[in-house]
This record gives sequence, C-alpha cells and structure tokens, in this order.
Amino acid sequence: MTRVSVGAGKALVVYGPARVDITSGEAFASGRVLSENDSVVVRVARGITFYSLKGFEAEITCGPSGRYELTEFDKHFVQSWLQGIQNIVDSGSRRVLVVGAPDTGKSTFSLWLYNSVYEKACFIESDVGQNELGLPGFVAISCGKSGFSLQDLVVDKAWFVGHVSAEASIEGIIVATLHAVKHADNRFAVIDTDGYIRGRGLRYKLLIAETIDPDTIVVMEDQNIVKLFKSLGYSVHVLPTPRTAREREQSDRRVYRERAYANLFREYSVVEFDISNTPVINLCRTLACTEQKNNVEIVCDNSKVIISRNIHRPKRSKNAILLPSKWAHGIYAAIRLADGSDVPAYVESLDLCKQKLVCRIPKAWEKKVKSAKYVILGCIILDENYREVQKLRYCYYPFSLTQTT
Repeated sequence: MTRVSVGAGKALVVYGPARVDITSGEAFASGRVLSENDSVVVRVARGITFYSLKGFEAEITCGPSGRYELTEFDKHFVQSWLQGIQNIVDSGSRRVLVVGAPDTGKSTFSLWLYNSVYEKACFIESDVGQNELGLPGFVAISCGKSGFSLQDLVVDKAWFVGHVSAEASIEGIIVATLHAVKHADNRFAVIDTDGYIRGRGLRYKLLIAETIDPDTIVVMEDQNIVKLFKSLGYSVHVLPTPRTAREREQSDRRVYRERAYANLFREYSVVEFDISNTPVINLCRTLACTEQKNNVEIVCDNSKVIISRNIHRPKRSKNAILLPSKWAHGIYAAIRLADGSDVPAYVESLDLCKQKLVCRIPKAWEKKVKSAKYVILGCIILDENYREVQKLRYCYYPFSLTQTT
C-alpha cells in the first residue's frame, strides 16, 4: 500500500489491478465525485484517472502489473467533456452513439455521460472484443445503475454475436445493438462502440447509425468521421482524446477477455439439451449414424464425419471430416431465451448420434434457461482454463473446425 497526495490541478492515473481509497479531500473520476472513505477497484488491463479539483489524499494498493503515476491536470479535456455532457443532456437527446478509433476514451466518456443521468438511463456496450460489462462476444445492456467502472454495472440483458472481432461479425453486432436499443425503449441510452473505423469499419458505423437512428453522435477527435456524419445530417459532438488514454496491446485485450470468461463460469451449473427438440444454430443436420468398434461414422449434411478417440485434432481427409471424441468441448455458445435475449454457455460435449448437448452456464442464470428456445454455437473455442485457443473465421460445425486459422 502506498499513500499519495495529489495537489489541486494534478491527476492520479491508476492502472489495474489496483484499489484506490480516498482518505481526505475530493477527487473526480468517471464523471462522479469521490470523497473520504470512497473506494474504487481498477480492473486488470484497465485504467482510471482521478482528477484533483481541490486536492486529495489516497491509499493505493497495486496487484501484479498494477501501477500509478501523477500527471498534469488536463483542464481543457475535462472542461470539454463536461460541457459536451451538459450540451447533450440539455438538447433533449435520448439516444447517443459514441464512435472513434481504439483507445481514444470512448468507453470512459460513455461512462461519464451515463453516470450523469443513470437513474433514467441505459448503458449499451456493443464492443464484442472488449465488452466492458464482462460478456465477450455479446452486446449487453445495463439500466439504472451507476458505477466508477463499467465492470461495476450489472447486466440486465445480452445478445450473442458469437465472435470477438467486429470485422468478423458486423451484421450480428448491428442486429444485437438494435435489440438493446429496443430494450432501452424511451430511456436515455448511451451506445459505446468498438474502435473498428478503418476499411469496412466506417461503413459498419454508418450502418449502426442508420439502424438505431441516434439523436446525437459523439466522435472522439477524428475529423474525417465528423465530416461524414455531419454530411448525412446527424447532430455531431466532437470531443478531445484524454492524454491519459492508454494504448492497449492485443495481448492485453485477450487477457481481459479471458478473465471475463473465467469470471462468467467461476460458478456454473450444467444443463443438458435434447437437440432433436431444442434446435442448435450453426450445427450440421445429422442424417445417419453408425457406431463401430473404434469410431462413429455420421452423415451430416450429406458429408461423412468420422469421430474417434484415435484422432487428436480435427482434419479433413479425401472422403471425410475426421474429429476427436471431444471435438465440441470448449465452444463458446449462448442459449436464446423466450424474451429474445441470450445467456452465455460453454459446451462440454455434443453427441450427434444421441442428439445430446451438455453445456455449462453461469449459475446466476440457471433459472432463466428453463425458457430456452434454441442454442447458438459461436466462433470462439476455449480451453478448460477459459483461454482462447481458436478463433474461427466462420462457425458451422463440425466443418469449420478444419479451417486454417
């Protein structure tokens, strides 16, 4: 534990994992004021900046790789953000889309804006690769709850996209975001997006805007995006990127997701589905099944599939798809509920002959899956420790397992 004193006009930047306890004075963070005895947990691979308005003292406890630094107070950036928030709220906007390049402060500003009106608002996270609400591969929504970190918010509903790459799942993200906006209904909604804006990414952001019809679009300091959206008649607010914005490596992003998977399934229940009654999306149709001494031969979508304990990894032969006995173990999936939202799932086994699917689901959602309508298999495969071992370009099982990735 380290004690620090932050003078007026300074900022304390803390990178997680760490805990910050305010011991005296006032700090400003995440759009909220912190006073004596307030505590904030900074998650791994994340950072929070505590701005000193009149001076404050704090105790910092850092975990492995956690650190902190003192820097100059960026008054222009803070004043611009606070004025931007005030202008948006005063304008009567009900739906705000936040866009920009990676690591430009999109999520931080989105939280500041949301916290200013949270009691009658919803936060929508549409970044499937860095879902700040803790659901990789999903678009998620939280309404009416405040927090110093987005990880403090409680997910109300989520919709499965099935991939952690925006480029690989454009259509799915757009549809899932529309579901979330419809759930927000007439409440104030802040839609945080991913940083995919180059190449097809800009067209993708335009499609999101055309689909959800925002009242206001916030752009993080990119004049090309500003000109485009203004030319289409959108109300656009341009905001500066904070100097303390942290550029994250792909490895940091993967570690963050893997911690999220592990947290999701830390306490889980096991559910079993008869897939002859509960449809499974992204799975071939079993037409015939022959069990032999050392293997099982299946006709799936008119293609031969051979499953055997003697096969160690999926591969394609001249006449068949060859699969190990645990070929489906670790597929990241979701269960569609009667209300149209989804619950995350981890496939333990899938028997095409017996038509039986066994999944882990977070224990907190155990009762909800009683209303299951179907199961969706995603394009991410996890190991037993919830590390990403394979990201498929497309997911149609078992054929996609022989992709070169």
